[in-house]
Amino acid sequence: MPQILLVEDNFAIGQGIKFYLEHVSEHKVTWINHGRDAQVVLSGVYEYDCILLDLNLPGVQGLELLETLRAYNQSIPVIVVTANDFSDVRAQCAQAGATDFLAKPFEPAKLVERINACLSGSTGQSVSINLWTVCKQKLSQYFQSKADS
Repeated sequence: MPQILLVEDNFAIGQGIKFYLEHVSEHKVTWINHGRDAQVVLSGVYEYDCILLDLNLPGVQGLELLETLRAYNQSIPVIVVTANDFSDVRAQCAQAGATDFLAKPFEPAKLVERINACLSGSTGQSVSINLWTVCKQKLSQYFQSKADS
């Protein structure tokens, strides 16, 4: 059963996606509704087959989470799921390393189709991610650059 991390702050959307993926398409979903909580979840070693990521999150924006994730892990599929369907936003997500982009609102079956496409393009194995290591490295680099200034 594929393991999906859903990072979505809207309760109705998050609840709907989680229900559909778990009960209709038989995915296991971990749902996080705050950017900082997503950082905490990703700071340990967790295994997911795919991440569904909203951009407008409280605490830490989705694009920042994506950039940090990609600095450490290039292979886990990340599908950006957002209402911000503008060409510049799509370009920023692609540049940051998003695997796919799905604009809200969408049909749930379309989301499952995109997840399955991402999973079939991957190795089919879960990927362990540890953003805490990345955050420590970035903080160390930041403070080193301040000390050198």
